[in-house]
Amino acid sequence: MTDSTKLRIFNVAATVFNIRPFTSEEMKGSDEDNPNLSVFSTLLDPALDMAMREYDWSFLLSELDMGEDLGAKERYSHSYKLPEGLFRLCSVIQDGDYVYKRVGNMLLLKGELITAYGIMEEFDETAVPRDFWDLTGYALAFMASNSISAGDSKANTAMALYQKLAGNMMFNDAQNDGKTSMMDGEHEWRV
Repeated sequence: MTDSTKLRIFNVAATVFNIRPFTSEEMKGSDEDNPNLSVFSTLLDPALDMAMREYDWSFLLSELDMGEDLGAKERYSHSYKLPEGLFRLCSVIQDGDYVYKRVGNMLLLKGELITAYGIMEEFDETAVPRDFWDLTGYALAFMASNSISAGDSKANTAMALYQKLAGNMMFNDAQNDGKTSMMDGEHEWRV
């Protein structure tokens, strides 16, 4: 993740707590110098995971390279090894029977695999709309709320902002049907 993306996420989270925005110089310094920065740094990966799991975002979705059919396993006719670095398996399209099962790093299918889609741990950051980073910032604020503020009001605010933005993004993503026009770097969803 680039420093500018991390700065954006942290500053979105900071707005929930009415904290002064972080500067790029502060981000380069030690987390020990700023307890809020330390909390945000610790919770960044889980916050990103939360936003990535929220929906099958078209800008994160990729066709998976499943390799060769490894043959029958258990009561399934076909099996494939899932690619390394797969964050989440989202969709499996197969010929015929639609029954499939994931077992560890294996995908077992009744029908012949046509294609599979998933979200990888590593993705092209430039293809991600800015609002996704804002969504991650609200997730971060929600996760950090117990460490940064007393009571539930900031957690409730962060979750309300997260849910509203997520809903708008899901609607827009579904309406655009994964077209690249929404990923041109100029598109931004607003709540």
